[in-house]
Amino acid sequence: MYVYIQKKDKLYVFNENSDVENAFLLKEYSIDKIKFNNGIAVIKNFQYDLNDLPKVCLINMCVLENFPIPRLNLSTGSIAAYIRKYQKARVRILDMQLRIKVDDIIKILQKDKFQLIGISISFGQKYISDELINKISSSKEIDKSTIVVGNVIPSLYSKEYLMKHKKIIVSYREGEKSLLDLIDYTSGKKNIEDVIGIAYINKNGEYKRNDIDFLEMDELPFPAIDTIEDVIKYKGALTLELSRGCNYSKCIFCPRNHKGARWRGLSVDTMVLYFKTLEKVCKKVKKEPFFYIADEEFIGQLPHALELKRIEEFCKGIKQLNIKIKFDISARVDSIFKPEATKKENIDHLHMWKLLKEIGLQRLFLGVESGSDNQLRRFNKGTTAYQNATAIKLITALGINIRIGYISFDPLMENFNDIKESHKFVERKDILYKHADFNKITLEEIYDAIVNNIDSEYLKLQCKPLYYKVSYPLTSLEVLFDTAYALKINNFEKKNNTKLLIGIDMNMARYKVIYFNKRIGLVSDYCQRWIDYNFPVLYSLKGLYKTSRGEVKNKIYELMTWSKSIDHFLLNYIMNQLGEIDCDYELNKFAQQYNFSIKKFKGTDEEIVEQSLNSWQKIEELFINEVVKMLKSNVIKDTNDLALTRSIENWYKNRRIWNKINDK
Repeated sequence: MYVYIQKKDKLYVFNENSDVENAFLLKEYSIDKIKFNNGIAVIKNFQYDLNDLPKVCLINMCVLENFPIPRLNLSTGSIAAYIRKYQKARVRILDMQLRIKVDDIIKILQKDKFQLIGISISFGQKYISDELINKISSSKEIDKSTIVVGNVIPSLYSKEYLMKHKKIIVSYREGEKSLLDLIDYTSGKKNIEDVIGIAYINKNGEYKRNDIDFLEMDELPFPAIDTIEDVIKYKGALTLELSRGCNYSKCIFCPRNHKGARWRGLSVDTMVLYFKTLEKVCKKVKKEPFFYIADEEFIGQLPHALELKRIEEFCKGIKQLNIKIKFDISARVDSIFKPEATKKENIDHLHMWKLLKEIGLQRLFLGVESGSDNQLRRFNKGTTAYQNATAIKLITALGINIRIGYISFDPLMENFNDIKESHKFVERKDILYKHADFNKITLEEIYDAIVNNIDSEYLKLQCKPLYYKVSYPLTSLEVLFDTAYALKINNFEKKNNTKLLIGIDMNMARYKVIYFNKRIGLVSDYCQRWIDYNFPVLYSLKGLYKTSRGEVKNKIYELMTWSKSIDHFLLNYIMNQLGEIDCDYELNKFAQQYNFSIKKFKGTDEEIVEQSLNSWQKIEELFINEVVKMLKSNVIKDTNDLALTRSIENWYKNRRIWNKINDK
């Protein structure tokens, strides 16, 4: 960390290590002969004005009505830290999660005159970012600033973006090096052709795309935390990034080009340093040291010995420094259990997860996606339903809480068989295990009991359905741009002389799609409407859950599992109404629990499905009323600006209006 203070023609430089080598600002001015005394160097007759340093504004977009609880934004934080590392510019971060509106941003941009404005645009943020870009372009005080847009939406269709906003630049991959080059471009020190990782329209009106040079992760400093106090103020979550990419990179629904296929992770020493830094930060801001690692794949899918060594050394480093911190991560199922691996290799994996649990791992996200082998093959997941179930059994027996990604519907389903098979899979109560007592049972015995079906008195089931752990039930596969699934649909269209891709939704970087089985498409569409209608309330609850403790956290968790039950049995109810399944014992039992009477609707498929949602909303209302009751009794404490309360008000106001939240 360097601090530069200018007083007339004197420049004071502070660095606690008296480090000359990384004083990049001084190198920029060709000043190399300096001497530190107690961490401070004084440069006399300094002939430059630090007010002339470039100014950069990094903006994180957000549709607050849909995502009312913030999280520490890493796209702006990482780029800001990288620019500051090289002392290239003064950087300001504006985050719309923190209750800043478009007009507020415009006033700041007009006042402070930034040479470079970077805008991060993720899913669902295109319309609001268009509004911001148009207002910048029409303001005489700002229109000379260079605008660069990045993140997933501009990255996936940079050409279309540039055709609409002709003066902007798209950072189509990692933004750190691109922004650094763009600072030199805006200062006249570099030609646009030499800026890496960008797409743009040149002077001749031609679309150009410059090559990218991926970062080595250890080049990244700890992300900027300018906004951390406001994130905490609005009960937001802290996040951190320790790796990028995915070595598997074969799931056909995942776009890879803007992410990169190669997994790159921080060194063990840097990971430990990040944890130590965040522990200090949390202590300073009086925040429980709990954060979410945003990596696609934390483990890395490295060769077995390297993978094991990396995690063991990391856990050892955390223990040696006595770092007390809690965290959540994401991983693939085969980072827990591989049927083709040896028994020793699989037990090594269990040992690795046990170590992570010991240093503070609280919850693991697994991309299970389906309980149907046919659907898993179509997704090219590289896993099976048996493997999914076994991995979950093993990891829960180690006492690690999980949540799972799940896809209920995809456009190439021929009939309801995959849906019914996968839906039954998450109803299973023989998958989630209680935390085993390691004083009574070894990892090898846990493995033998679960994988080889050897009885053990020390392993007990939770006797709870797996759908309690599904992150978002009733999810439909989104056919995103630049994915193998879109190509698969193209091939299907040619083979069957049909048309399924019927347009694009640029706001979500996805195709508008018709399902091959029209009835499944109808059910998928209305389930999405159900999800979107309830989403703001549930997202607010999830946000509050992340920052709650003790009994309050448990109460919110109980609410969330109740909500998952309601969603799960909604699909049973719809399939029963359409005659796809009989009204089984579980559905009847759930309905009776809430005095809900199952009666048959008449009409077209669409009329039947809509009536199903309207009637099932009576059960959802019981859930909403309970949330209101807990708010009034102060069991749940809302954010300062009442994000959950406002979401509930909208829930009541829009009852039976089944819109999608990302519709324009």
